[in-house]
Amino acid sequence: MYKDGKKIISICTAATLALTSSIVATKVSAADLPENTRLWGTDRYETAVKISQNGWKSGAEYAILASGEGYADALCAAPLAKAKDAPILLTKKNSLNKDTLKELKRLGVKQVYIIGGNGSVSKEVENKVKSIAKNTERLQGKDRYETSVKIAEKLGKNNKVILASGEGYADALSAAPVAAIKGIPVVLTRVKELPQSSKEYIKSTGVTQTYVIGGTASVSDSVKNSVPRSKRVYGKDRFETNAEVIKAFSIEFDFKNAYVALGAGPTGGEFADALSASAIAAKNEAPVILTGQILSNSTKDLAKEKLYPTTNITVLGGIKNVSAQTVNEIRVKGEIIKTQGELENKNIDGNLAIAAKNSELKNSNIKGNLYIENDNVLLSDVKVDGTIYINPGSKNTCKLENVDANKIIVLSGREEGINLINTKAEKLDVLNKDNTRIIIEQNTKISETRALASTTLQVEDGCFGEVTIPKTFNEKTVKFIGNFEKPVKVEGQAYLKALSDACIKTVEIKSDKNDEVVLDGEFNDVYVYTAANIKTKEGTSAIITAKNSEAKSNANIYVPENTDVKVRDFNENNISGDGKNDALSESTSGGGGGGGSSSGGSDSSKTYDPLKTILQDRITLYNNTKSKYKNVNWPEVEYTSANKTISVVIDKNKETHKLSDTFNNRKGSLTANRLEKIATALEDIKINGIDLPKYVASKDIFKNYYNNGDIDYSQISKKLQNKDVTFESIVEKLVQEVDNKGTAKVPVIKIEGLTVTKISNGDITVELNDETTYKELKDAFDKVFKKDYSHITYGNLAGEYSVTLENSNGKTVTYKLNVTLK
Repeated sequence: MYKDGKKIISICTAATLALTSSIVATKVSAADLPENTRLWGTDRYETAVKISQNGWKSGAEYAILASGEGYADALCAAPLAKAKDAPILLTKKNSLNKDTLKELKRLGVKQVYIIGGNGSVSKEVENKVKSIAKNTERLQGKDRYETSVKIAEKLGKNNKVILASGEGYADALSAAPVAAIKGIPVVLTRVKELPQSSKEYIKSTGVTQTYVIGGTASVSDSVKNSVPRSKRVYGKDRFETNAEVIKAFSIEFDFKNAYVALGAGPTGGEFADALSASAIAAKNEAPVILTGQILSNSTKDLAKEKLYPTTNITVLGGIKNVSAQTVNEIRVKGEIIKTQGELENKNIDGNLAIAAKNSELKNSNIKGNLYIENDNVLLSDVKVDGTIYINPGSKNTCKLENVDANKIIVLSGREEGINLINTKAEKLDVLNKDNTRIIIEQNTKISETRALASTTLQVEDGCFGEVTIPKTFNEKTVKFIGNFEKPVKVEGQAYLKALSDACIKTVEIKSDKNDEVVLDGEFNDVYVYTAANIKTKEGTSAIITAKNSEAKSNANIYVPENTDVKVRDFNENNISGDGKNDALSESTSGGGGGGGSSSGGSDSSKTYDPLKTILQDRITLYNNTKSKYKNVNWPEVEYTSANKTISVVIDKNKETHKLSDTFNNRKGSLTANRLEKIATALEDIKINGIDLPKYVASKDIFKNYYNNGDIDYSQISKKLQNKDVTFESIVEKLVQEVDNKGTAKVPVIKIEGLTVTKISNGDITVELNDETTYKELKDAFDKVFKKDYSHITYGNLAGEYSVTLENSNGKTVTYKLNVTLK
């Protein structure tokens, strides 16, 4: 009997495992990988139509018409196409292709932009277009260079520009999608001379940043050096240049889609498909990968580095242009998990992609790369020999626990969305488009971190290793929370924000004069090695030292008033700002920041104002909102940094008015949009590490509208409109909840990383620490408001309050709230 039972259990277990494996972990063979879409026609004109039909299925208000017989005029049209959400269609000089004509009718266009003069698109073709579209506009100059300027002018004023050769199409084609995505114009140049039209455009529009595409054979150094803040992107040939452009601007692309087109061939005219593709690629924020008949090593490396097993590849042109074999070589192979659930004990020789949300991978070994491509994925006890790509989406989360990897690349994730717990990796690259926060916990150890995009690095327990902010083409704000023992190295443009709970031991600046480095917050030692351009913000503390003759002679440092910044060994003429004299003084009472206590000196305590920026921002937001409702009697609010005081002035006529009446009468105005804006303004307040709005939403009265970190503001707004939801009922529930907590310890309250340690009103003070109970907190509030919370009047609010906060180094600061009636 026992043996039979054991057999039955074994059979059931095996069946269950087999069923689970088949449902949860779907192994995808090469045949099951995302299908390649191929858009092509009998010629370039029909291929352009196929691209238009694929990208603008419901029609388009605008279209761009360019010559299919020459590349020059239309090279710069992609940014305009993106701005107008328009396809690019091609025509012969003297006759409009019947497929193109039919497509213009299908699109239902109201306006067509014709690129180039009559030598490119004849008057006869223009008249034919006018019979279909209500409006046409021809963008032309006396040559291709002036035509590029005419197109640029349609985009409006822009302080950035892409400069590419007008004597060959490949470089400009590589730049077109990124130019379109970023909304910046492509202006053409001769190899050794910047045309007058291009020169005048760059000067008149106030361009401050120029991206030069191609090597010196395409754009000479003399031309490059003649334009503002030029940065060159190039490779040894068109394919390597294409790869380098895509990598340099990779933060702009969503590599879930990629377009592949022929970039070279026997006729020299293999530009048309890629030209038409630039519009649809920009629409989908995707790159256009150029290839020859044989795939180059640079293109192979690009695909391996940037594409995923799930990337949708769209091929432009027929198999004679781009063969199936070429596409197969570009595609990244791997097993794909498509169904959500738990998966464990996997041993994968190659790559693995998790494409299902709410998935968990446990106790597994991956010999290749691991791609996380959906929300709420958990890796637990997983070893990856290659790279982990974290790409859950800009509003989603991912957690790694007990994971060992060679490298981790973060491509997306929401604020506080990426958690690394007891995780080990040699390298961490941050390449997200949004400001994702990466939190390391429980002895996580990273040897080297590169912040290639804006991010927040938060240390709870562990180490990010040596943090480097490389020189890139995108602007970066890097925020720091927690303890950073190893150097933070700055090689390019960067805004360093040391939040109130940060301790950064050393910053090493090795950027050039064209890259501004901003220091905001408390830093210890800042060492400068180059002719850097450094700007400090009010409230910043640091000791900035020149480490060599180049820095001493050529670095520039701006120091405003109200800082605790000291500069050493620099040329005094290169120090500017109203805080210059204090910065040059060696009386560093408490200066250098970061490690001192509140007794670090009177100068330091006066200038230490870590919440200044956030308070000013929130009060500005309040006043902007107030100005829109002139018939509502709102209090006057202002902040004075000199004494760290928030002043609130309430109309004396409202002295006996109850807060409950205001809330109950105006709760109908609390729309979902307004609630979300209020919540956003309060996100910097954390209760036990949770945003205040989310903490409140998780309580009984609203808990049905809070799910997995997301607040349903629409439902909360509807809930507030119920007659039974009043100021009194909400207060009653909150008081009851606090009473029920009794001797339980109060949660930790933090604002911008500073811990609230004391709250006072007159002679009533409550200390907040590990031993403070809810009862003690409520007793203090009872004394202030006489227990009658439901009937609090505006007059009851009058008085002086103070809040003391402390950073992770023990340094304290006190803010005052002064409420008066006038």
